[in-house]
Amino acid sequence: MSAIANADAISFNVDAGDNVGIGSIFTDSSGFATSGSLDMTSGSITGIYSLFSGGGSPTYSPKGAFIYDNMTFSGTAAVNLNYWGLLFVGKGLEINIWGNGAGNPYSFWSYM
Repeated sequence: MSAIANADAISFNVDAGDNVGIGSIFTDSSGFATSGSLDMTSGSITGIYSLFSGGGSPTYSPKGAFIYDNMTFSGTAAVNLNYWGLLFVGKGLEINIWGNGAGNPYSFWSYM
């Protein structure tokens, strides 16, 4: 018999200048994002991107542009990210969203 971790759904908005979108992730009880998507609705990178599997500890993205871990701070209703953050992929792009600390909640970068 295996234990099933409770999953939490977290939705968030992205407003990175011209690039605007919405995202959602599902996390396990440790705060690890197990699945999710990012829907960029305006800007130069419009489209839907999937959370890239992996992480749990700092890991290089497939193109080597970012280090990510797909970890959130568990027990919060908002997306609270650490320095490594989340990695989304699609359309030949990698998108990294990571935490900056209080007052500046996250940074957003894409790489082709």
